[in-house]
Amino acid sequence: MWALGQLTFSLIWILLMKTPKKSFPYTVMFIGIVLFFSIFVGAGLMGENHRIDDLINEHFTKFKDENYSTKCFPISIDSRVVKVEEDNLCNNQNFLLYISLLKKFELIGGGKYSVNIKRNSFWIPFIKSENISVSISLQKESDKSWIPFVGNNNEVFINDLFTVKRNKWNWDISRVVVIDPDLVKIFTGFETSLDFNKFIEKTDTKYQFNSEIIDSENITDIEKRLLRFNLQKVAELLK
Repeated sequence: MWALGQLTFSLIWILLMKTPKKSFPYTVMFIGIVLFFSIFVGAGLMGENHRIDDLINEHFTKFKDENYSTKCFPISIDSRVVKVEEDNLCNNQNFLLYISLLKKFELIGGGKYSVNIKRNSFWIPFIKSENISVSISLQKESDKSWIPFVGNNNEVFINDLFTVKRNKWNWDISRVVVIDPDLVKIFTGFETSLDFNKFIEKTDTKYQFNSEIIDSENITDIEKRLLRFNLQKVAELLK
């Protein structure tokens, strides 16, 4: 976008330098129209690209509310696609992704955080691909700079985690690709060790509460989140 602006102003400068005096007013009028059109188009493109950020932020707002029943999309872990277990419902996969990200950014114990987003390119229709990769970082509110618009130089991003695709007039998350070695290790660790049936087990159309004792003093942060996650499934069944 910055390069496009530089090109526009360079062309305007060349045009002004080569314009005869008699044609100067008409040239200025033409330049004014071009500038207005450029600003209008530029603002529209910035707004359209910002919708990508809004999509990711809305996704994490649901995660923060512990709502994992979002639209299904494939999750690839180190070139392996995570298997969908429950008739095309991706609650478990979304839960695993979210707690893995919290673990990665040391937020599993709770606390407020913000989602920082980087797009790998600026989308321009007919020029850029309809697929845009998005990198994200979760930052504790206490670690944020108190100076506006000043970022943290030590901030770590998960590169190209989300791929969003333009579908007609909307943006949708088309897939999640986990290639960050630490996040791959955390996700696969939870995937193999986490027992989704530890507290509540689904049997056909019913949920059965297991005789697991819930010790409020010794229960881990992961177990707390897992218990709340399963209780939400029961609540959905009772609606």
